[in-house]
Amino acid sequence: FEALPAILRPVLGPTLATRLAEAGHSDAARNLLSRLARSGGASDAEMRFSQAQIDRLEGAVQEAHSVLEDLSHGAGAHAPDAVAATIALASENGAPVNARMTDLSAAYSTELRATEKGPELWLAHLRALAANDRFEDAFEAFRNGNDMPEEHRRAAASELLIALSAQGSDTGFLQEAVPRRAEYATLVQADVALTVARRLLGLGLADEAMAWASLPVLDRESRERRLLLSEIHLARSDPQQAEIALIGLQGDDALALRAQARAMMGDYTYAQTAFGALGEDGAARSAAWLAGDWAALGEGEDALAAAAELVGSALPDGAGPQPSLAVVEALATSGAETRDTLRALLDQTRLAEE
Repeated sequence: FEALPAILRPVLGPTLATRLAEAGHSDAARNLLSRLARSGGASDAEMRFSQAQIDRLEGAVQEAHSVLEDLSHGAGAHAPDAVAATIALASENGAPVNARMTDLSAAYSTELRATEKGPELWLAHLRALAANDRFEDAFEAFRNGNDMPEEHRRAAASELLIALSAQGSDTGFLQEAVPRRAEYATLVQADVALTVARRLLGLGLADEAMAWASLPVLDRESRERRLLLSEIHLARSDPQQAEIALIGLQGDDALALRAQARAMMGDYTYAQTAFGALGEDGAARSAAWLAGDWAALGEGEDALAAAAELVGSALPDGAGPQPSLAVVEALATSGAETRDTLRALLDQTRLAEE
């Protein structure tokens, strides 16, 4: 760089510094900008933009945002780039984008659409809309971007669906995820498909979740996908397929799903042991009750413990033609306690009303 003619250094220097920072050589990038500033006597807009990009890559969010927003307000050549970078920074950190910046992104996206900067500004505008929960506008703009490069369309589809899954209303999410699944099948990344599937499963739409979890973009043998498939099969009341999806998987997450599948199949003894190993005492005690393992329920102060004690207790011996008053009182007391225990047990094990 030092060997370049002086006239070329300010032209190539800022871009070289940014590329160095992107490659992980932040110290070299800062050193280069420092040399450039000393030789030129000042730090121009292009150098400031490069410095902000380095700050952004290093996680100095506030410093980068301050410089980028200042540059975006100007009329220099880097103003559109600064707008796109400011919005990207906000998107990366889950921050809202102010109305002025959103309007600027819309204006630049339209004005420079056919230029080299057009795709980045189009993507920046979609990000700004999504950051402010304007998902309907964002997806409309996305569908009007068929002239954009495939790389940018893929990034836009994935980012918008991730944001919609996290922040969108149920209605807005379903309107986009269910009828338009085929449109996104070749655009989204694998983690996006799984995120959408989880949201659908959370809404009780197991079949739609299965459709997203079966997109070709997904590695069919990936651990994350197989765990999700098991959850979907459980939601569809198919415990056998849920357990098949877990074959070969280890870990607490797989064990918890396997325990649920076994409980659904009636193997409460296995479920009791598995839940106990996971530290899920409530689920383990419920499985023990269903398995009839009264000894395991003896400890505790809940209705299940009281029921276990009741099962193990013996009524007083009332043999003889004339039972004693003590025996009669004991039987009466035992009957009342039994009724109270059974009522408590029914309350504790009552099925949730739909």
